[in-house]
Amino acid sequence: MQGDISPSALMERIEAEEQVTVLDVRNTQRFEQWHIDGPSVDAVNVPVNTLRTTDPEAALADVPTENVVAVCNSGNSSRTAVP
Repeated sequence: MQGDISPSALMERIEAEEQVTVLDVRNTQRFEQWHIDGPSVDAVNVPVNTLRTTDPEAALADVPTENVVAVCNSGNSSRTAVP
């Protein structure tokens, strides 16, 4: 994982149709209600509680390792949830 990315920088990447995987660490119900989407976006939901209570490597096994941006409600959980 790289460092922080601002919401506007993520939006620019999406608008430029740059391939990006959005790892949404919010709970599943919130993810199902709304999540970041787009033609070049692969949205994946792995709740932060899953990452904290199971082996993170196993939980993230199907998530690509490049062009991944972790997101949550405020930036706090996503910042600490993944290596």
